[in-house]
Amino acid sequence: GDVYKRQVRGCLSVKMSCCFSPPSTQSEKQSRQRSHAIDKAIKNEKDKQEVFKLLLLGIGDSGKSTFAKQIQIIHLKGFSKSDQERFREVIRISLLQGLKRVLEICQEESIDLPNSDTAIDAINNADKMLPYEVIDDIIALWNLKKVKKIWNQHQKYNLLDNFLYFMNRIGVIFEADYMPSDEDILHVRLKTTGIKEIPFRVQSNQFLIVDVGGQRSERRKWLHCFPDVTAVIYLASLDSYDLVLEEDGVTNRMDESLELFSVVTASRWLRNNDWILFLNKEDLFREKIKKVPLENKFPEFTGGSDPDLAIAFIQEKYQRAFSGRGELKKIYITCALDTDQIAKIFDAVKNFTLERVLKRHHLL
Repeated sequence: GDVYKRQVRGCLSVKMSCCFSPPSTQSEKQSRQRSHAIDKAIKNEKDKQEVFKLLLLGIGDSGKSTFAKQIQIIHLKGFSKSDQERFREVIRISLLQGLKRVLEICQEESIDLPNSDTAIDAINNADKMLPYEVIDDIIALWNLKKVKKIWNQHQKYNLLDNFLYFMNRIGVIFEADYMPSDEDILHVRLKTTGIKEIPFRVQSNQFLIVDVGGQRSERRKWLHCFPDVTAVIYLASLDSYDLVLEEDGVTNRMDESLELFSVVTASRWLRNNDWILFLNKEDLFREKIKKVPLENKFPEFTGGSDPDLAIAFIQEKYQRAFSGRGELKKIYITCALDTDQIAKIFDAVKNFTLERVLKRHHLL
């Protein structure tokens, strides 16, 4: 309770400081009354056992689940052994699927693979595991110059962004006693289906992260999550400007994200909420814009390959799309894989929720 009280009082420290000395009796009385009001507001919140509910929204592959996993690492001491075992199987299968896709691409593009029969046979015959003795042969295949060039167009060939990360760790991943690290788990890509809730405490404050599937087929379930939301965090991928939806293979992902942002911020259930926008995958975006001009998608953009100008342009697109009555409280440029960055950002989000308690009681 004392920690919570110090946090809340900290939000008022500037407002309650006095530049005049000594304070008058009337001033002391007002300070005591204000302090009593704060104590009463805190007690009321504790009596209600208020949970700060943060709803994660965004289209598929925007980084919502990665953010949720970061919260588990930062505030829940990471992943259980059963979680690690589950992710180990997902990682191995994902890497094998990527390797099989590489062989398909080589066949489609008539890329010759000399002295690679052992690796090819091992990949084609593998289900969930690769024999450790063929790992060097597979690495040699991957290091062929013509094969390596495939990665430069990996999105064109439907190779996931995480494939290179796992390929660089193939020798570790197929060891018999391998257990995934936190970083390995953060790189896992799994579609979120249904509604996933992560309850946790930060000091004396109770939070609930609600992660929902971003694919179109999942959005009808969102309505069940809307009551009692403290704030909404909307995640949008910066690097999606040249990609299409997996659902239909036609719709541009950034167009879909901007349209969805406009719709959900205007919805009668959420329009009065405060919103936080994460423009995510900054790392991938800064690499992509060197090769894929933003003006291919937005001819009105004139900043060339300058990533900062491009990010500012995209940010303005989202600011214009915002249709809520509440406030677009903060915009963060993020890489959801960066644990230190997400920890700092979430600390700011936590302070924001504490301020909301004070405002609701007219103490700010």
